[in-house]
Amino acid sequence: MAWTPDGVMVCFLQLDLALAAGQRVLQSLKRFNEVHNKLRTSFRVRAGVNYGEVSIFEDSKLERIAEHVIDVAGHMQKEGRPNSLWVGGEIYNLLADKSGFRLVGQEVDGMPVYEWSLEPPRGGTMAARAGRGAELLAASERASAAGTRRVGRYEILQELGRGAMGVVYKARDPQIARTVAIKVILIGNQPPEVLADYLQRFYREAQTAGQMSHPGIVTIHDVGEDEDGQPYLVMEYVEGTTVEKLLVPSKPGEPGPPRDLRQILAIAAQVADALDYAHRRNVIHRDIKPANILITSEGRAKIADFGVAKLAGTQMTQTGLIVGTPAFMSPEQITAGTVDSRSDIFSFGILLCWMCTGNRPFAGESITEVAYRVVHMPPTPLREFNADLPLELEVVLSRCLAKKPEERFQTAGELANDLEALRAKLPATPAPLPATPGPSN
Repeated sequence: MAWTPDGVMVCFLQLDLALAAGQRVLQSLKRFNEVHNKLRTSFRVRAGVNYGEVSIFEDSKLERIAEHVIDVAGHMQKEGRPNSLWVGGEIYNLLADKSGFRLVGQEVDGMPVYEWSLEPPRGGTMAARAGRGAELLAASERASAAGTRRVGRYEILQELGRGAMGVVYKARDPQIARTVAIKVILIGNQPPEVLADYLQRFYREAQTAGQMSHPGIVTIHDVGEDEDGQPYLVMEYVEGTTVEKLLVPSKPGEPGPPRDLRQILAIAAQVADALDYAHRRNVIHRDIKPANILITSEGRAKIADFGVAKLAGTQMTQTGLIVGTPAFMSPEQITAGTVDSRSDIFSFGILLCWMCTGNRPFAGESITEVAYRVVHMPPTPLREFNADLPLELEVVLSRCLAKKPEERFQTAGELANDLEALRAKLPATPAPLPATPGPSN
């Protein structure tokens, strides 16, 4: 949490927690104004929520971080009407429970806005804006369907996802009629040093991932800059889904889809094998998590986004820069220590626990609490989440999650072998793990 000139900025590990906090503030303020406020003027608040990853520096002051994710949330907050919570259309589409949200009919940063508020709508004005918002959405969809936008020679078909670093599109290469995924860096109002770091990491993604050719790693086809000077990366388009989408509950608080252990171990072994391939070429991923593991429609696992990777033995990563997602970081990443391939193995252990149980071994209500647990506390034993899981799997997981790198698996290849051996002992299951067709880059 940090104070800013325009209010308070709070970072959460999950979107639903951020939304619940914003709604709770509005509910509490309404009750305070109605019951406890003795002044003649009611207190008012505006809230804006956005979702994505943010690069965190060890010595950064949160109120001075310049990131697209934070910028959009701030713009939502500034443009919102009093006593309301605003989110963009992309966030709205991610919500399992959309009750209480209404289309405002206004755009912020090029996105249609949805509002949650305990205040009544503004009558005809709100309705007129909602009608205008529908027109904007329809126009956007028509433009996307027409395929009129290009990046380089590539024809943009649709947007697949957006994060702190860039936006990913589904596109078509007209020269060879191939469907590809294009990642374009988002260049906002960033300080020169931050922008330079973004660009360096973007080209490093092409440099590191372009060296590798493995069925378990997303292939890089091309790299360039568009007519506006924005760099882009052309990748293999993967039809399928992510591990995150495959196993996450349809609604918060509900159990996720059935988790077949034998099939999950098959996916985990494929990921470990791909990591071993990368590690043997001195490439460290540094951000292994469910959203970065793609599952093809044939059930094959592929690792995506080597954009925060580090070539082992180089000095390309700045001292003091924490790269990765806090909930899946290793102790040495959090403490800005020396990071090598065994850091990926620790992150893989957190991923494996989540895949098998739906829980992380170092849970917490804030980034600070999670980071403390990763560095100082033992992981929650696997079989506390599910007593039916085999003891051998807990042994494998404990070795992945050792605090000291020298006590972990020393290679991902060794880890893959142990996972395959454990899987071979389990009874065969006839039903394959489903991979919902659709874009996953």
